[in-house]
Amino acid sequence: MRRLVASAVALAIALVAGSACEEVTGGCGNSSCGPCTGTVVEVIDGDTIRLETGETIRYIGVDTPETTSGKAECFGSEAVDRNIELVLGKDVVLEYDVECTDRFGRNLAYVYADGVLVSESLISGGFGCSLGIAPDVLYQPALDAAEARAKNAGAGQWSACEASQRKESCAN
Repeated sequence: MRRLVASAVALAIALVAGSACEEVTGGCGNSSCGPCTGTVVEVIDGDTIRLETGETIRYIGVDTPETTSGKAECFGSEAVDRNIELVLGKDVVLEYDVECTDRFGRNLAYVYADGVLVSESLISGGFGCSLGIAPDVLYQPALDAAEARAKNAGAGQWSACEASQRKESCAN
């Protein structure tokens, strides 16, 4: 019995040490996709950034109103402004899911700034909506819950924009 308890304690310590190590090193998931950390030098729009290394990163799990290519969707400029506040000039941690890039060649990642998942922060504030595209759905339940809370609170676009003015992915 003592041996079993000692083994269980040793396993627990190893697991805790392993997860702490991942946290310290960035724990970026599929690190073959790109860098685990970087400094944001440009905010392209509400859900896309550029790192100092030149990589373009598209946030996983969120869709914000468009502001590029001549588009000016409702609450788009507010989403860009919020993204700037969250990440511009900051060191960020990137976590990858299953797919490395989207059809535009952008790296797909969950991005953390100051310990906060940026996708979830944008959704919670009503600056974007939850967008689950399989197979990259690791945090989809949390992002869907953040959207439900934002809708119920009338945060951001949920009170500022008519349903017909929102992106198709955010129209409901």
